Amino acid sequence: EPILSVAVPCWVRAKGTAPELDGAERSPLCDLAIEIKKQSYVMAESGPLRLELKGVETTRPVIFTAEDRIFDHTEKALSDWRRKLPTPRAVQRFHEEMAKAAMAGLRVAQRALNATRSGTRR
Repeated sequence: EPILSVAVPCWVRAKGTAPELDGAERSPLCDLAIEIKKQSYVMAESGPLRLELKGVETTRPVIFTAEDRIFDHTEKALSDWRRKLPTPRAVQRFHEEMAKAAMAGLRVAQRALNATRSGTRR
């Protein structure tokens, strides 16, 4: 669900994947997004799952803010890299920083969702 996760920029030049995006079967970022997705769907009276809007209203601003920050940092990095090609290590470091930012944003979203679901919104 794109609305329940955060996009992270990746480049072949980095020659590696941030730990938050790497795993044997799924990545830690994927696991957290799946957990948020599970908490965001409820069983409808008629049976099928439905997206709980109250949860999305809580998580969406947090997730979009985190993603917008990542996009802003990426835009600046790309502008710099167009002037001077970065080293693979510099690209890797940037990728890792953005993956950490994505995880942090999802953790905040999950805490907000949990607070909303328990009735103690912060």
